[in-house]
Formats: sequence, C-alpha cells, structure tokens
Amino acid sequence: MKNYIIRTVKMAAYYSFLGLMLQGLLVNFLFAITPAEGQNLRDIKVTVRIIDVTLEQALQMIEQKTNFKFSYTKEDIPLNEKATVIVDDESLYNILTVFAKDYGLTFNRINDQIVVKKNQGQTENLVTAVESGTIRGIIIDSKSKTGIPGANVIIKRLNIGAAADKDGNYTIRNVPTGKYDIQVSAVGYGKKQKSVVVETGKTTEVNLILDEEAVGLDEIIVSGTAFETTRKEIPASITVVTAKEIEKKGITYFADLLKGTVPGVLSTSTGGLMNDNTSITVRGTLLSGGDAAKVYIDGIEVSNTQFLSGLDVNSIERMEVIRGPHAVAMYGANATSGVINIVTKKGAVDGRDFPHVTAQVTGSYIQQGTFGGEQVPTGSSPYKTENSLSINGGQSSFSYRLGVTANKTGEMIKDNSNDQLSFSGTARSVQGPFVIGLNLMWSSYNRNDPSVQSFWYENQNLFPRLAPAGYRVGMSYPNMRYENYNSTYGINLLYQPTESWFNKIDIGKSIVGYEYYKRSPYYFTAADSLLTTSTYYTSKTTFRYNTGYKTKINELFSLNLSGGAEYISYDYDSRSYNNIKFTDSHDLITFTSTTYSNIIQHSKNSSYFATADIGYNEKLYFSISSSVLYDPKAYKTVRIVPPRYGITYSDKLENFEYRVRGLYGGNSLPVNPAYVNPVSTSPTFLVFLDNPDLYSEVREGWELGTDLYFGKDASISLTYFSEKGDNVISLVPLQVLNPPYVYQYQNAFSIKTSGIEFQGNANLGFLNLKEITLKGVYTYNSNVYTSISPLVIANSASYKDSPTGTIQVGDRYTGVPTHSGSAQISYDPGIWGVSANVIFSGGARNVENISWYKYRYGNAVNIDAGKTYNELGATYNVVYKGQTYAVSKNSVTRSYYIESPLYFKFDLRAYYKIFDSATIFLNIANITNDTSADNNYFITTGRITTLGFNFSL
Repeated sequence: MKNYIIRTVKMAAYYSFLGLMLQGLLVNFLFAITPAEGQNLRDIKVTVRIIDVTLEQALQMIEQKTNFKFSYTKEDIPLNEKATVIVDDESLYNILTVFAKDYGLTFNRINDQIVVKKNQGQTENLVTAVESGTIRGIIIDSKSKTGIPGANVIIKRLNIGAAADKDGNYTIRNVPTGKYDIQVSAVGYGKKQKSVVVETGKTTEVNLILDEEAVGLDEIIVSGTAFETTRKEIPASITVVTAKEIEKKGITYFADLLKGTVPGVLSTSTGGLMNDNTSITVRGTLLSGGDAAKVYIDGIEVSNTQFLSGLDVNSIERMEVIRGPHAVAMYGANATSGVINIVTKKGAVDGRDFPHVTAQVTGSYIQQGTFGGEQVPTGSSPYKTENSLSINGGQSSFSYRLGVTANKTGEMIKDNSNDQLSFSGTARSVQGPFVIGLNLMWSSYNRNDPSVQSFWYENQNLFPRLAPAGYRVGMSYPNMRYENYNSTYGINLLYQPTESWFNKIDIGKSIVGYEYYKRSPYYFTAADSLLTTSTYYTSKTTFRYNTGYKTKINELFSLNLSGGAEYISYDYDSRSYNNIKFTDSHDLITFTSTTYSNIIQHSKNSSYFATADIGYNEKLYFSISSSVLYDPKAYKTVRIVPPRYGITYSDKLENFEYRVRGLYGGNSLPVNPAYVNPVSTSPTFLVFLDNPDLYSEVREGWELGTDLYFGKDASISLTYFSEKGDNVISLVPLQVLNPPYVYQYQNAFSIKTSGIEFQGNANLGFLNLKEITLKGVYTYNSNVYTSISPLVIANSASYKDSPTGTIQVGDRYTGVPTHSGSAQISYDPGIWGVSANVIFSGGARNVENISWYKYRYGNAVNIDAGKTYNELGATYNVVYKGQTYAVSKNSVTRSYYIESPLYFKFDLRAYYKIFDSATIFLNIANITNDTSADNNYFITTGRITTLGFNFSL
C-alpha cells in the first residue's frame, strides 16, 4: 500500500501521537471524481486526513468527497466510536475494507448508495457492489407509428419490468449488469423479444415495434389466478376485451360493454333509459337469482352486478370472460354460469418527475324514445354530458392512478333524469418478490324515473283522471326517485419466492345500496295521497388465496399445479314501507305497521379448489380439477362439486395455428340460509314457509370447440355447449288470493341450455390493407324448462298446465334471446380512424306488454276472448289443449307470450388526432333510431349523437 498509513481505530494510544503531528494537515485536499454511479469502488480514489472523529463524521466526510450516500440503521452501527483516517489517493474499496474489519461491518454498494450493516459473522466479501444500469425506450404500433399505452416490458430471468405510459415510453431502473432477453407484449399485438447488455451506470435504449394481430394461442390470460397462463393451456372458452376495443366502440355504460361483444353473454339493463340495474347471465339462466355471472374487480367479488351500473368503463384495462360452470377450477363456488374478471388500469412507471394527466369531455343529444312503436313525450333537456379526469404516474417500484368521472343526463322524457359520480384509485408497489396493490372504486347516481314505463301508454286516460286539480297531466306514472351508491375496496398481495412458485391473496369488500321512493301518489282514488319507499343494502366480503407451481418435468412434459381457498360473507337488508306519507325532505309523517316489511339475510360459504394441468410437447394438455364446499343442506358437512375434465391439443403449420378442445364440468350454488328459514316482518300481510329439505342447485355440462389462427391476420373460434341446471330454487306462490299471501322456496324445476358460440377477428394485412380490421360475434341459444316438480305444479298456479301457467315444460326461459351478436369494421391509419358496428338480437320469450296494456287499460280486445276489458265479466272461458278453463280477466294468459323479433342497431364512430396528445371524436349510437329491445317493458332511447374531446399531458 503506497500510503504511509490507512487505519481506523477504536483506541487512541498509537494514533494520538501521530495525530498531533499531522493535525495541521487536515486541510489541503486534492480530489477529483467522475459521477460515482459509473465507477468501480476500486477505481474511485480518495484523499482524506481526519483525526479522532466519530465514525459517523468519517462517513459523512467520505460522502462529501465521493457523491456516495451511506444508508444504515443507527442502532446497528457504532457511530460514536472514534476514527482517524489519513490517506492519499487511496481506493474507496480499501478504505471500506478497513472500516469493515475494525468495526464489524459490511458494505454493499447499489448504484450511488452504500448500505452499511452489522456483520453477522462474515469473513469474506465484506465490501460488495451491486452494479446496475437502466433500460428505457418506446413501444410503437407498426401501423400507426404511435406509442402503445400499457405495453408490458419484462426482463426475463429477473422477472422485473415496467408498463409503458400513454405514449408508449417505459423505464426500468436498477437493472443488474449483464446480458438479458427483454420481452414485450400488449393485448392485441404479437410478442417481441430482444437481447440487451446492461452496463454499470449507463442507460441502454431499447425501442421495439409491435404488429397488431389476431390473438394467438400464446396470449396471456386468466390474470385472476396465482399465475398467468397461455390460452393454449386452458380448455375453457375465454374471451378478452381490451381498453382499446372499449375506446373503439365509444362505450360509456357497462351494460353496453358486453352486448354483442362476448359470445354467450347476455347483458341487460333493467333500468330502461338510465342503463342502471345491470343484469349479466352467461349461456342463459339455469339456476335461481344467484346464477348471474360471478364478477371480480381486481380480485374482489362484487356483491351484486348492479354495482357495474356505476362502474367507470374508462378505468378498465382488460376484461376476461370465462363462459360456463367450469370456472370453478379457478374461482371456486358460485361461479355457476361463468366469471367476468375485470382488471383496472394501473399507473405507469416510466421515471417521469410529473404525473400523466388524461381528460375527456363529451356532450350528447338523445332522440325521442318510443314505447310500443309510439313516441313518448320529450323532456325539456334531452342532453347528456360525460366528463372524466385521470392522473397516473410512478417512480422506481411504486405506481398509482386516480380517476374521476361525472355524468349527467337531462330530461329525455318528462321527469326522467340522472346524475352520476364515480371515483377510482389504485396504488402498486413492487418490493423484490413481493407485490402489493391497493384498489378503491366508488360511485353514486341519483335518478328520477318512471318505475313502470309501460304506463306511458294512454297515460292521460289512466290514473291522472283520478288526480286532484293541478296534477301534472302527462307526468310519468308513478314517478320514482332512486338514490344509489356502490363501492368496492381491496388489497392484493403477490409473492413469488421462486421462478416456479406463485402466491396471491385478495382481501376486500363490495357494497351496493340504494333507496327509492315515489314522488307522486298512486291516485287509486281522487283523494289518495299515500306513497311508498324502500331501501336495499347488500355487501360481500371476500378473502381469496391462490397458489400455483409451474415446472418442466423433462423436455417433453410440463406440470402446472394450482389451488386455493375462498371465503365469502354476504349480508342483505331490504326494507319497504307502503301506504305512507312523508314531507318534501323525505321525513316520515304517517306509517301503518301492516304495510312494513323487512328482510334481513346473512350467509357465508367457503370453498377449496385445485387443478392439475399436464402438458406434453407444448401441444397436448390434460386438465383435471375439483372443488369442495360446505353442503348447504347439512351446514356442517362438505360437498364435492362435480369435477372438471378438460383436454386441448394445438399445433402450428407454417403460418397456421389450430386448437381443438373439450371440457366437462360443473358447479354448485350454496343454498342461502334465508331460503331455508325465511322471516317475514309483516306476517299479517306476507308469510314465508320454512323448507329444511332444500338441496343445492347444480349446473353442469360439456362443450367442444376449435380455435383457428391464420398467422397475424385472422382468427376464428367456434364452440358448441350443452348444460343443465338441476334443483333450481324458486319462490313459489302457494296462496295469493287474499292476505296473508303465502310463499315458500322450493326446488322447483330443471332447465337445459345448448347452443353455438362464434367469434372471428381479421386484419386485412394479407391484402395490404392492414389498416382495416373486422370482428364478428354470434350466439345461438336454446334455453328451455325440462322438468317441473309435481309438488310445485300441485301447489302453484304459475306452474300448472293451464292457459295462465307462465312456466311449463318445453317453455323457453324468459328474456334469453335465441340469436344475438355483433359485427364491426374499422379503418385506422393512425392519425384518424372510423369504425362501424352493428348489434343484433331476437327470439327472447317475454310478455307482449303493449298488447296487454292496450287491453287492460285501453280499448283493445282480449286476444283470447275477443272483447275489451270493460265488456268482460269477472271471468271468461278459454279452451286450452281441449279443455275449458275459467280465467280471470285480470290474468295474463299464455297467448300474450311472444318471441321478440330480430332487430339491428347500427353505431358509427370517427376520430381525428389534432396533435399527438389531443383527439376529437364523434359517436352516433343507434343511427337508424331503432328502439326495439328484447322486451317492451321499458322505454328505450333513440339515436344518441355524441361529440367529444380528449387530451393527455
């Protein structure tokens, strides 16, 4: 060592003498360095002369001379011990080595930071360095030459990466030096991979261009489980909807998002004009009300699909739809008809010092709605505004996104308006093998709306004729006020201790609540001034754990093992007050106890599920899974759900890929304890009978399908399915002639559904027209009752084989269309674009309300009797299947059930980029102003013309 001395000491005996001699030389430093981040510790030279100072002061002096920062916990380091350092042009590595030996420390360099820790018995590598650099670049669409927002950039082997920002830029910091393969992927694009060498302290730029293509077999899906899986490994029918597709269609309401977009999925809005009260079923309804699709938002199950009415579609990054009861393998109990897994947008980690800001402003004009082919009275302000703002960003291992949306719909028809406010927030942090995410969504909307829009027909000749003077003739009857609120919040934890072992925990809660009350009396008599109000609250708490292990057994065989557990706690509280009075501020004035009802339900269930997937040569995959849950009948034993068996085979021939798949499986729906022992709070008005003999509802079946991929240009997916629902529970009316009315929950019937699902995508690149894309979806569904319990038939007129029996063997389930689908063509050269879309549906079985109300409240003749309502006596005779029945003139007979005609609705969207960060767009929904629907119970909107502007910073 060329220095006369380099020592640090705890004792002053020897060094105090030397210190006195050299004390005058404490100044006179000579040191010049380049940035510390780019140099090796052995190459960094330091000149220091300090005598009898504390260790903390010595470290601070080195910080000043080297631009390094020491990081330590004060309790672990002897900072007050004395130190003397006298060196000239000595390497920092040697100085730290002496410090380490004399004070029992270790030093670890990470870029420009040196971590100091107490030595735990090490004798070697006391001074180490994690040399690292930075990778950054931009991911570009080959067609539009613009950045691809949300593209995923992953460094293989390290399993770290970043998501591209709105302009396609990304930054990955603190990458250990070395050679790596970078893989880039984005939904709707082909994958790209590139090798890169990372050097200490340097930034390496890697820019990649992706081609938009039909989704292939290597597409990553099922992000709701412990580990992501490729499409070719899963035998189930799965559709992915991306944020880009949502934007192309100009969709603003969730109820419209699934219409004609996903085969086999029926999304209906039972709120009429306002698109609220969203109901979602997959492949038709086979079980009771719980047969609706199971919906997750960032791993948290929503308590009621009505929550989706207030969901801000601008916050959705992607949505995965698994059709059929086979989703039990990944999502456990209650996934009887399918699962919708919604993944929201996350913040970009691109190293910017300021966040990304995106805003959108739109204004719409709504054409007159119709009911029964006749236009309804136009409101004073048939306009709609939708405004949204989002902020997202991140640094290093932390990212966030905040979004807010405010929508307001004016009076499209008299006394019908809506305002909605929603908020979403996400935060995500990556700490080595741990990833933690926080998610929050909240929305509220208030609505003034006719509760039964059917009464619009000949409204002025109906109830208003009994109203007192001054009553607003033409006011929608009855006029209701709805006040809704929804929220979901949760935490997601991911832990990947090894490259093959994955763990995921989701904990959260979803709440849906609303209150509605009548703003005008019924006026059954001229003096009638009584009102009604109801409140509804439901919450669902979710705890889910998933684990998975992926391994290659040898060169030919692979094994994926996954399993998990889910605990769900459900609460329901419904209260209703009839024949009451309240003030304008909604304070109760009068209340009659016999008209009050309150239903409180609490249930909980847990399930355990496991799946084994065996792969051969990355072509053939065999899957088997099962689930266990508490048996609702015994409440203490367990029930094994029908297992799922699946097989899929795929291969590639030059630019052509194909897959054939088959699947059999089922799921069980736990019985709600409130069905077994229901409670009525108004026993003089309504009585529920106990039924301890209820059995679990079961939905099971099979499907066969094939998927064809023609290079990057086109794909076709075709599926045939057949499923059956057994032990279907229904609330059966046993006595409804006079109060108290008597009901009981019973295993009432069985239903079978079968059909065909088609989905196709094409990019006309093979014709040198890659700017043009085509998409199509079609579903054929046969959904019929196959059996009805003899006990139910004997006790309930609704199920009898008679002219007033609404449900009989062979009947189609109401509300499920036979044919449905959509087609879309898009031209998108980059700076501007245009797309046209058509949605079609038909064949749904429902009551033909128009004809019924024209008879019941107008002057039309009864279909069966040939006379008007006023001309008939209390009953009339109907001949049905060779027998004569006396039917009440107030009863809806089977003659009024029809299958809705096939209808088409056309949409058009165009956009133009004013500059890179600003776009104007025009949407015209329902161009032909067709107000047809699968039922005619609600007033539907006509043409909606929207002009909008969005920009980002």
